[in-house]
Amino acid sequence: TAAEAFLNNWSLLRNGRSLLRTRPKERNEFACMDAIRVFSMAQVILGHTFFYVVGSAGYSNMEQFSPPHGLLGSFWFQVVPGCFYGVDSFFVMSGFLCAHGLQQKVFHRVENRTPVGFSAKYLQFALMRWLRLIPAEMFCMVVIVNLVPFLGTGVLWNMERPDGHHCYDAAGAGKCNEYWWANLLFIQNMDQYMSKCMGHTWYLANDFQLYLTAPFFAVVYSVDRRWGWALLGAVLAVGVTLPMVLTAQHHWVPEIIAGATKGFDKEFYMKPWCRCPAFLVGIAAGWLWPSLQRFRGRPATARGRAVSAAVS
Repeated sequence: TAAEAFLNNWSLLRNGRSLLRTRPKERNEFACMDAIRVFSMAQVILGHTFFYVVGSAGYSNMEQFSPPHGLLGSFWFQVVPGCFYGVDSFFVMSGFLCAHGLQQKVFHRVENRTPVGFSAKYLQFALMRWLRLIPAEMFCMVVIVNLVPFLGTGVLWNMERPDGHHCYDAAGAGKCNEYWWANLLFIQNMDQYMSKCMGHTWYLANDFQLYLTAPFFAVVYSVDRRWGWALLGAVLAVGVTLPMVLTAQHHWVPEIIAGATKGFDKEFYMKPWCRCPAFLVGIAAGWLWPSLQRFRGRPATARGRAVSAAVS
């Protein structure tokens, strides 16, 4: 029944099997993306863990990290603060899989390219993406607001700060009781709702907003590939130029920690019109994928290996 199917979404046994399953490459065309996700997520977790401690309890040996002579001033340690841009890999993969799926499953049918067909598919596309994201986000919100405050103990955990906040508020509860609906609509990265509730979910808002643009690129590409590439190229040019102009105009330091004092984090880092280039590159890769299939396999010649290394 429909009720049983819904409850199965919360099944530990079912989800555990899905999470831990492995599929042969014949059944998983994009298996390499699983590895990219693992490395990217490991970097994101590592970096955010480091900076979370800096902003909460702090390090007793901060001199070991502070530039120019500490670890943050060394080249190899940049993988840690680089975590804030590690999410771009997820934008690229989202654009790639979205573009590839739309071309293979939706807009290969002529009827879906008509105004009526496109409108129906677009509404279905947006609804399915919303349903994919919102249950997990709302569940996390309930846990953060109602359960997390009781999970810790100690002086730092329970101490009320001058602004009325507690240590556990860093989990993102903030003003969720008042602004939960902004997360429901995926507008929590807009100025008036930013950092009000689960500020770290700015990525989900960007992801959803960028997803809503993908069908427009896909339908134009399906009708005429030249117009599709022209549209994508034009928007990509704007997406690359606009961040440069804003950075020069506001004299931002293009780094989320150093640039936060001038609003770089809120006006640049969390805005879809500044983060869209990675998603658009993913769309381009999704369109190119079918024509690249003839190059599958490892290069057999030294020249081929050199070209492959240069492109990588």
